[in-house]
Amino acid sequence: MRYSLTNEIKKIIDRFPILSHLSRKKFLAMYILALINSRNVQFCKTANHLSLEVKNK
Repeated sequence: MRYSLTNEIKKIIDRFPILSHLSRKKFLAMYILALINSRNVQFCKTANHLSLEVKNK
């Protein structure tokens, strides 16, 4: 089985009962990965890593 950071993050997020909606869980997983990829905590800079379809204006 191949190790996947995305799957590990999703497993950890599933343990929290506060996140009951699937869309919130997906967003949090994407945001955590974006924080890791961008190495910056400012939302305007991490937003570029949230989705490939994001365009800079």
